[in-house]
Amino acid sequence: MCIEACRAGRCSTANILLLENASRCIALHFVAFDLEEYIYLRVDHVADLPSKLNLALRALSISRVSLAQKLQVDKSLVGRWLSGAVHPTEHNLTRLTHLLAADRPQFTHGEWFAPIERFAEVFGVAPPTKSSNGSGVDHSMLAEFVAASSEETRRRGPAYSGLWRTARPSVLMPGQIFHDYGLILADGDGVAEVLMRGSGLDFRGHMLCSGGNIFSFLFDGVGQSPLSIVLKGVTLPRAMVLDGIVMLAALDPSRTPAAMPIIMQRVCDLTGERERDLALIDEMSEAEPLLEARIEPEVLRQRLLGSDEGQPRFLGVMPQESLSRGISSKGLTG
Repeated sequence: MCIEACRAGRCSTANILLLENASRCIALHFVAFDLEEYIYLRVDHVADLPSKLNLALRALSISRVSLAQKLQVDKSLVGRWLSGAVHPTEHNLTRLTHLLAADRPQFTHGEWFAPIERFAEVFGVAPPTKSSNGSGVDHSMLAEFVAASSEETRRRGPAYSGLWRTARPSVLMPGQIFHDYGLILADGDGVAEVLMRGSGLDFRGHMLCSGGNIFSFLFDGVGQSPLSIVLKGVTLPRAMVLDGIVMLAALDPSRTPAAMPIIMQRVCDLTGERERDLALIDEMSEAEPLLEARIEPEVLRQRLLGSDEGQPRFLGVMPQESLSRGISSKGLTG
């Protein structure tokens, strides 16, 4: 019973003392207070486990809380797995394998030890970029912001979960409005997932709530282009329309930096089945969906394009107007 309690993240000094001699276990208790730390040295170590587990959970739309419930472990233990502070025991790694294989029958225990590119392929998603702790989000310069906004995102994020359509002016085609279709998934873990598709591009990333606003950071692997969005949040339980600014680099030869208005309209709620939600996104891209939150076309165009549609409402740093300059070691400027 004491072993199961420790595996569930509910260990106590008394339980640990039953497992090892007092001196060793008291030291262990103060270092980690978790049997997982002790067994860590006795199992095969999975490289990039936090990244792999985080990738699998997001691909299958499984929250940390849900995973903890399915495995009957404390959610703080799941958090320690995802942060890299603790490595799962062989017992729990096997249980994780069975759980993930229920949704991906081709997934086997050996996949944990494969390169992360192969691991991502099994779940049909792009491999994450390298990060210091494998979380894919909570690292380097973003760590402080993620920590400060996670509570508000946990509390307000569900108001934004759903399938959405964006509307934004084109940088390269004056007077034209582009639409992307995608989803926002906030499952209560402090960071919401965002996926947007349109014009052959596939933007993926995360959303955080802070100070009543929404900050989203996305990346498109097709055009190798980052994209940032700042939206005005809502206070009511279910967001229907979001208004804000998008910042990107256009896909012209100069990769022109630009900032412009963006409006997001809710299409419908998530179905709860990821594959079905992704299929709906593809369907929406091919046929105009019926929006839950409709804005009159004239109002939309006025907001995005302004009164003079020949001069779109965006700030662009055109190559011929840019003040950006560099210098070589021999004094050449340009």
